[in-house]
Amino acid sequence: EVWVLVSRFGQCYIESADPCDERQLAAKEILLMAVDVLSLCKSDLDTVRRCLTIVALVLANYPFLTTYSDIVQYSVHDALAAHDVLDTSTLCNAFEAIALCVNGKQLYHEVHTLIIKHLLIEYKDENLCKLFLECLDSGASDLHQEGLSAVLRAVAYHSTNHVIVLLGFGIILSCTKAKPKAMLRTLAVADVVTDCLKGNVNNIGICLLGAEILYHLDTGVSIMPLLLQTHHSQDALVELCAGAVLHDIAGGVVKPQHVSVVSTILQKAAHRQ
Repeated sequence: EVWVLVSRFGQCYIESADPCDERQLAAKEILLMAVDVLSLCKSDLDTVRRCLTIVALVLANYPFLTTYSDIVQYSVHDALAAHDVLDTSTLCNAFEAIALCVNGKQLYHEVHTLIIKHLLIEYKDENLCKLFLECLDSGASDLHQEGLSAVLRAVAYHSTNHVIVLLGFGIILSCTKAKPKAMLRTLAVADVVTDCLKGNVNNIGICLLGAEILYHLDTGVSIMPLLLQTHHSQDALVELCAGAVLHDIAGGVVKPQHVSVVSTILQKAAHRQ
């Protein structure tokens, strides 16, 4: 019956917007109690569901409690690992809790591995996919080939969802800067990014991230005229496109697309002058 007490006691505080010390102290006690119950009763699925709901609610309403990130991460990991099949709602609460508590903090290896495992299976669910990517964002540069492959698949599947694409591109960019180019070529990172850009050409945030990824991969000149036609007043994008052309030419590679990129830049620059 412990979860009943935690739930009833917790809900009355969570629903209040009063940030006084007493309520913050109560919120901390609720979180730690829920985590303890989660660890002690992880084999009972009903208890796991209810405790995860409480943990996610408390963290969403009291951000200062992310100082307990390590305890939350390990407790949630152990609870999820104890069950082979979990419903979407339970998974959402679990990964929302992790996403909230790892914002800017270390994502532990075991938790990282668990997220990749679920992302490979559940990538078609928009809400889960978003939460998975939010979790992975804290340890993006640590992704191995399987993890990056899972992110690429999720981005390609949800290419019309701006939030997922932005999160995915942010992770891919971190990997692009940290991983060997051979691995990135093997996973066809440039192809996935280019295809995704074609459908999101009006979103400047996605275009900037995509252009930077392609710039670091020494490719992407073919898509750049399209990006420039749409966002010719964005200096950062113009610099990335011009830099990509210069990099190619300096390396002895000349392509027909180079003329289009340079012409577009000059035409738009003339109007601005």
